[in-house]
Amino acid sequence: MDTIKTDTKYNFTKAENNIFSWSYMDGTSGNILVHKPSGRRIYQMTWLDKNGKMAETVGDDIRKDAILFKDELNILQDAKPQMQAEPELEADTNYCLKCGSYCWGDCEANL
Repeated sequence: MDTIKTDTKYNFTKAENNIFSWSYMDGTSGNILVHKPSGRRIYQMTWLDKNGKMAETVGDDIRKDAILFKDELNILQDAKPQMQAEPELEADTNYCLKCGSYCWGDCEANL
């Protein structure tokens, strides 16, 4: 199966490969696949007829391909952009961790 192509890298609303196409804006929040070779729509592993009613069950070969497509699609949807690491702040050597102030190391003398 070919790699899935999406309309954007993250937060995409359209995806397709050589067998299926998918769109979030399908009226069912992305629950329908279009089988490209036949032009038919699949909902819950059932073919939809021209009126959008559930017809016969999808065959095993197409079912397997549809499951693989949906699994890969879910992985892509869950992917998050890598966050850039924040630059490390230069350590402040004058700040005392014991007393929480700039005591210049003599905080213990005041105890």
